[in-house]
Formats: sequence, structure tokens, C-alpha cells
Amino acid sequence: MSPNFVKQFTEFCESSPSLSSERLDQELGLRLQVVRKKLGISQSYLADMLHRDQTAISKMECGARQVSVPDFLMWCRALDLPLEQVVELLKIGPYKDE
Repeated sequence: MSPNFVKQFTEFCESSPSLSSERLDQELGLRLQVVRKKLGISQSYLADMLHRDQTAISKMECGARQVSVPDFLMWCRALDLPLEQVVELLKIGPYKDE
């Protein structure tokens, strides 16, 4: 996934009147949390895999801290997510949790 795609996606979402930057952070964090929990991985274990503090993972999952492009890519790689699921995480609208 190219950084340009993520930038375009973010710009598109921020231009939508119904989606604020804060709301996008919350939604992406929640989606990442759902995937992590579904895989049975703790915040602490994921934090170790990403070389982050557990509190950083918690803040990203609740939307209190923005998930950067590098963090997002490392998160997806650490959880070994297939490309289709990564794309689904970035879609606007209801999250299709498969």
C-alpha cells in the first residue's frame, strides 16, 4: 500500500463533513482493536511486537492518538493481515469484520 494512497484516503475523509479527523482516528483505532482481539493478542504483546508502549497501543485504539502510516503498516504486518483485510480497515462506512 503506497503512502500516497493513505494520504489521498485521509484527505478524502477529512473533506467529508460527516467525518472529522478525530472521528477517523477513533474509527480506525476501534477497527484495529477488533482485529487484535479477534486474533487473541493482548495490547502488551502487540506493543512488544511494534516496539511501542502498551499505553501507546491503548491510545491508538481509543482514538486518543493518531495511528501514523508507519504504525498502521507495522500493525498490519505484525498481525499478518491479508491485503483484503487491510483495505477493508481503510474503507469508509460500516466495518466488515471477517
